[in-house]
Amino acid sequence: MKSRILAMFLAIAVMIGLAGGLYTPIEAKEVPGLGSIVLHGGRRDFQWPVPAYHNLKSCFYDGRNHCALDIAAPNETPVIASFDGTVIEVRADQNGITTGYGNYVVVQHDYMLSDGSRVTLYSKYNHLNSVSVCVGESVMGGLTVIGGIGSTGYTEGAHLDFQIFKDNYSSKAYSIDPFANELLELPDDLIITDSWDCGRKYYSAVKSLYETDSASYLTKCTIMPMASWANMKAGKYEKTLPCSIATDKRSLSMNGDKPLPENATVRITGVIKNSVGNTWYRIFYQGYTGYLFHDQVKNIRTITNEMLTKRISVQSLNVPLNLKAGHTYSLYGTVNSTFGNLTKMTVGVFDGNGKMITGATAYPNTKTFDVHSLDNSVIFDILGAGRYYYRILASVGNETKCVVNQPFSVSA
Repeated sequence: MKSRILAMFLAIAVMIGLAGGLYTPIEAKEVPGLGSIVLHGGRRDFQWPVPAYHNLKSCFYDGRNHCALDIAAPNETPVIASFDGTVIEVRADQNGITTGYGNYVVVQHDYMLSDGSRVTLYSKYNHLNSVSVCVGESVMGGLTVIGGIGSTGYTEGAHLDFQIFKDNYSSKAYSIDPFANELLELPDDLIITDSWDCGRKYYSAVKSLYETDSASYLTKCTIMPMASWANMKAGKYEKTLPCSIATDKRSLSMNGDKPLPENATVRITGVIKNSVGNTWYRIFYQGYTGYLFHDQVKNIRTITNEMLTKRISVQSLNVPLNLKAGHTYSLYGTVNSTFGNLTKMTVGVFDGNGKMITGATAYPNTKTFDVHSLDNSVIFDILGAGRYYYRILASVGNETKCVVNQPFSVSA
């Protein structure tokens, strides 16, 4: 009888697992204190998503089947995109209590492993107080602010619940440990503040893993990770060298290779001063992350998120604020680009989940776009009472920016 009952329970468990999409890593290996390793070739170039605070409140496995990293910080502390990608889902309810995760953003990444192969990953940023990006918007790792720290949903105070997923982000069963899979950078000054008795053990395991063959922390001394283009492509890190200006300069000629090709345009995603006072820039170039000594930066062209944002501007724009249900509203204004033709323009009204309710897309291929040209396609009088977002997304080539993200209300 007992064996029958046990068999029945096992069968039910299997059915539940299949129905819920139970995820078993294809190639999993346990590291003491860490999550499963399901990827090989991570380059540790997902950036810490809360630059101002390096507080680890809870580790990946903390006894709650958590499958996330909790990063504590005050309310509205900026949260940045951890890696380049495209926003594919946004939850931005007014009070953020409709899900346990509260307000959140999901970013899809086409990630290149160290062997050159690619894999689809997703990063998710939960419990946000505010959201600064739109579905369809391009984000840049280390630069684009996607929202502010909060405590929406089910939380124990203001913090970011940060997750990286492989293949699918529909369930935490697909969430993978950012450190065990060597995706996330490890800040030198990480502070363990958790109350789940796992943080210090977890941090020790992470440090042990990261320091085995490629310690790469510029703040320790003079370190030259991926200083040359050849090293960047190979994902190589140099060992720590004695602290001196000479060794800093030596990094420019590692492998006899030029640091970067002539006239390369790179994105600066961070500035670091090491222990001898020399400045290094963290850069992103053609899908690879590396560091450049400050003397070399003057010979290349740099670009920042702020520069890109300023190159797309709006003029004479009207936006809805408070409307009555059944009333019409006409749109006016122009969008201008100073660094390339506007190849795609989307104007519409969206709900709190990022779903377009009414709107249209045009493909002007011009430097100026008249918003009024889509006025007949954005129908405000169909909106019922509630809270909405008026958005304009502008694309130049593969880069998409949410240039207008205006919340407004419709009353009955």
